Amino acid sequence: MEATISAAGLVARVRELERLQKSNAALVLLRLDLAPLAVAVLGSHLHPQNPRLPAPQLHELIEGDLEALRDEGWEYSRSAQAYCDDWRRAGILVRTNISGTNEEQYELSAWAQNAIHFVSGINQPRSTATGSRLGTISKQLESLVKDSDASKATRLEILEAQKRAIEQEIAEVKSGNFRPIEAHEAKERVLEIISLASSVPNDFSRVRDQISVLNNELHSHVVGADLSRGDVLEEVFTGIDQINHSEAGRSFNGFYDLLRDLESSARFDDQMEQLLSRDFALDLPLKDRSFLRNWRSLLLTESDIVQSTMVNFSRSLRRFVQSRRFEMHRQLSRDLVSAQHLASQILPNLKVWQDSGCVLDLTGFNFGSISAWKLFNPEDGLVTEELVIAQTKTVSLEELHAASRESEIDYVELAKNVNATLRELKVASIADVLERFPASQGVASVVGLLVIAKREGQATTGLQEVSWVDRNGTSKVSNIPSYIFSKEVKLTYGW
Repeated sequence: MEATISAAGLVARVRELERLQKSNAALVLLRLDLAPLAVAVLGSHLHPQNPRLPAPQLHELIEGDLEALRDEGWEYSRSAQAYCDDWRRAGILVRTNISGTNEEQYELSAWAQNAIHFVSGINQPRSTATGSRLGTISKQLESLVKDSDASKATRLEILEAQKRAIEQEIAEVKSGNFRPIEAHEAKERVLEIISLASSVPNDFSRVRDQISVLNNELHSHVVGADLSRGDVLEEVFTGIDQINHSEAGRSFNGFYDLLRDLESSARFDDQMEQLLSRDFALDLPLKDRSFLRNWRSLLLTESDIVQSTMVNFSRSLRRFVQSRRFEMHRQLSRDLVSAQHLASQILPNLKVWQDSGCVLDLTGFNFGSISAWKLFNPEDGLVTEELVIAQTKTVSLEELHAASRESEIDYVELAKNVNATLRELKVASIADVLERFPASQGVASVVGLLVIAKREGQATTGLQEVSWVDRNGTSKVSNIPSYIFSKEVKLTYGW
């Protein structure tokens, strides 16, 4: 027997499959040690009827699943969030922002949906009859042959045959000589419809992924191409058309237009209601009936998401060019290439452990345990006791000076402040001095002024109010004996 593949072709095929084994999310999921856990919990919470969930909600649901499994003897030691992070890095989960909020949500990647659907098909295979699938294939084949035939005679022959078949069926119905299909056959067809319908949301996910890849390629092309801004704008508009006219874009736009067609939608809804009212449909599981009833609504939601993705990519690409950010990215790319080129030149003469003499400060942040956090309770700051006005007491100048002795009062500065105030005012109080020259040493400055006033000032009746700011930045107010200065004072003082 001759080999069906050459040695070179075999090597290429094996390498291709090895790459897929590492990069394809479906194969990664199936090869996981925790594949049973991932398929079970993700398949139960993220499914066609509910394709995406907010991240905190999914974490909470999976945490409950883990607790139930631990009670049965499974040793799943990590948290739900840790497992979800691993699955996201593996490409099994996709994390996106919920539109209009800062909250994140999870959904299955297209390949992960394929893997879970594959496992479900092995575990619970649908009993779709060969006749049902053969009928579907036969009708598609007949339609394709007719639509692709360029011969006028052949097309007319096919249409005439269809016309005779329809007329015969009409005559049988009028005469009452017809019989609905058996319940088991109808149920088989429904299961075939469900099988086909289940794959459509997954098709939307693949379209979204393809559009995302195309968008990234366009961004890279804009940054890498050495074009003027006008030429780049032209490239962008061409690229946007490329998104819309790509295979993924065309297939989606056609399906989207069909979904939005009012006449087709009304006819589809009416036919679905008739189907679900049949006796054989009442025997379907509630999950399948709910899926069929909500299928078009689900497709509308998914198609709106894809449409929004296409529009956002187009706007993002346009803003990227119009704001000239692409020029910054282009320059950064050139600088990186230049640095790599220089590094390759000195590499033969420089050991990897040799000190280059350059210091590069990297940005970063400190890690901390969330267990060290404490919730803030606003009520902790509320005063529950009734406020009592504190009784003031009189303090002598000697006591104040003793309390501030450690401050080493700057009498020279205070005397200069007094004299400067007197050059502006004929008579000045301690409050006047502090108003123009705030207390640089806090209460010590006030005490120093009292010492100077007691020696060279004149005492008056009553008290005067003075204020200052302490070393902690807190404003203080006090009543002190009233003194005035009428002549300049000496610049040297001691107690």
